[in-house]
Amino acid sequence: MTHFFFPTRTETIVSVELSCGGGPSHVVLEPGLPLLLDCNLGATEAPFNVTWLQDGQPLPLEGGDFVQYLDNGSLLLQPSQDGKPPPGVEGAYSCVTASALGALTSRTVNVLVASLSRFHHEPSPQTVLIGGAARFECQIEGVPTPTITWEKDRMAVPEETSRFISLPNGVLQILRVTKKDEGAYRCVVSNSARKDVSLEAKLTVSTEPTANPNRVVIVAPPRNTTVMLGRPAVMECMAEGQPKPLVSWSRQDGKPISTDVVVLATNLVIRDTRSHHAGVYVCRANKPKTREFITAAAELHVPAPPLIVQPPETASLSRGNTARFVCNSTGEPSPVLHWLKDGQPIKSFRRVKSQSPGILLINQLALEDAGYYQCIADNGLGTACATAKLTVIVREGLPSAPQHVTATPYSSTSALLAWEKPEHNSDQIIGYSVHYQRATGRSLSAKPALP
Repeated sequence: MTHFFFPTRTETIVSVELSCGGGPSHVVLEPGLPLLLDCNLGATEAPFNVTWLQDGQPLPLEGGDFVQYLDNGSLLLQPSQDGKPPPGVEGAYSCVTASALGALTSRTVNVLVASLSRFHHEPSPQTVLIGGAARFECQIEGVPTPTITWEKDRMAVPEETSRFISLPNGVLQILRVTKKDEGAYRCVVSNSARKDVSLEAKLTVSTEPTANPNRVVIVAPPRNTTVMLGRPAVMECMAEGQPKPLVSWSRQDGKPISTDVVVLATNLVIRDTRSHHAGVYVCRANKPKTREFITAAAELHVPAPPLIVQPPETASLSRGNTARFVCNSTGEPSPVLHWLKDGQPIKSFRRVKSQSPGILLINQLALEDAGYYQCIADNGLGTACATAKLTVIVREGLPSAPQHVTATPYSSTSALLAWEKPEHNSDQIIGYSVHYQRATGRSLSAKPALP
């Protein structure tokens, strides 16, 4: 259930498989590292045609500056050689394969070019009372997620984790500050795109007491946070007062906090965020040996790309029967489901109906109904798909259904029913049976009719 793929440099090419199943929803095109998109939809028949789409539109057959088609149907995306991203390479990629029995489409994978933004927030100078707590923050965006480290006076901050707390969200907390902690602090950020350094901020340690030191104050409350599935999340809470407040955490819904949530000093850290982590977290700071306390709350929202939890099942049915495919999915927000047959959207009509949630009905099966059926789940963060194959069996010697059946009003109490003989094995028919139901009642009648 991974959803981001940050390639490792094995050989010189990174390969990502596009199938109709699980896999990353995003993949990063690293500088100097080609990306191979391999179309593998699991059909038993060898495809004779592979079509690639970007943002729903077919890619040019001749390729381009950054696109190269391989003989096996794979697509090779070339990175730039001059350090600049190839124009137009980013987008949502999918593939369609065709064989003698039909066509299949893959899930979508979003290709992102490695990048690092400018700083949205840089550390600010601070004056802190000796024994108190200092806090510096850097905010920056990048693909892949940048690594943030901290320096004091151009040297790496001490690894003494009991006082220096470096959080994954770009915050440095310095607890029980001493005079030796004075200096210039800055953050260093890097990913595969580039490296950058923030402005320096000076920390001054004061020995002058502050006003009302006994009052409990949450100086860094938790913030409402949206974190993609699989990414780290932080719920920060720094409290000050004399004596030192006791900080505890709870969930607003009363559920216990998950055991995989790490308490780092007075902060909550989730290394690998999952859907069950979503909710409102409450930080409570208590003044020891009193009933005096203060709280702060924030919500963790965890969007998740779709996942098919109940795929449709392959079926082999006789002509004239009814096929029923069921497909259920999860995701945040809730995905929208639609159906494809042989790679093309299915439109509801007299025999074929799409019902909610995720049910496809095909009545009076005909030979042309055979093929590959796929349910596609989409919620804006990605797509998921599942495939079922429908085989329509024609029994030897049995006639098919009558053709072009029509009913024309004849009088206020009767109608004229007409049809043409079946397409197959009509010479063996000795009679027809007409079934009808009264509009005002529930009785069902059957009467013979001449061929």
